[in-house]
Amino acid sequence: MQRHKQRRDDRGRNNSSSKAASGPEPPAISSRRKWLFRVVALTLVPLFLLGGLEFILRVGGYGYPTSFFLKTRINGRAVYTENQKFGFRFFPPALARSPSPVVMKADKAENTYRIFLLGESAALGDPDPAYGCGRYLEVLLDEHYPGTRFEVVCVAMTAINSHAILPIARECARHDGDLWVIYTGNNEMVGPFGAGTVFGPQAPRLAFIRASLAAKTMRIGQLIDSLLGWLVHDSFTAQTWRDIRPGTMTPATSVSMNPSEIIWSRSSTQVAGRE
Repeated sequence: MQRHKQRRDDRGRNNSSSKAASGPEPPAISSRRKWLFRVVALTLVPLFLLGGLEFILRVGGYGYPTSFFLKTRINGRAVYTENQKFGFRFFPPALARSPSPVVMKADKAENTYRIFLLGESAALGDPDPAYGCGRYLEVLLDEHYPGTRFEVVCVAMTAINSHAILPIARECARHDGDLWVIYTGNNEMVGPFGAGTVFGPQAPRLAFIRASLAAKTMRIGQLIDSLLGWLVHDSFTAQTWRDIRPGTMTPATSVSMNPSEIIWSRSSTQVAGRE
């Protein structure tokens, strides 16, 4: 009996000594803190990885700038010029159109009246912008008001519509304009995201359009867009581009919309507008 009891006492002492050697037990983590760790793991970690990938792509020179104006220097003067890749956000690369040449002083000179001309090909003067309405406007104003220097900045572009004109207008708002001339509306049906477009999804929800355009302002979004285009083997060709010119609509671009009772067919309708 005594021997058995002594063994129990020895075991108790050994357990006590092992607990003392290992130190106090760590406090239990509360459920609130566990949820906090989970939220951090699900949000901050992916954001950190995406941010790192975006940084690598930019440093590596992948992608294209998405603003309409690019700041540079010409003959020692700071100026803004057009971004030749602005259309990549709205068109497939093979069909993307580029703005006409623009050179605008970064700082507007004194006694200068700056006019922004926004629109599509009709406002641009396609096929020869040198004879467009913006050039006529500038010459007429100079003739009638010789004491004021008029600067007409034509930011119109062929084949675009309001989805592309909106970001252009937002940029122009930061450049000290005095007058805005807007000549638009010809491409709402056949331009990017229009109901009869051949450039991509037809009449998607506005939330989808805004999210898609916002994603392409990042290099990751441009990479995903490029991969998707490669996977689906874009079917947009030069022939479909020609099909949106006046009198050349094809059955592939015919549109029938029940909500507004719009029917657009080649046999009875010609395209109104320049594109």
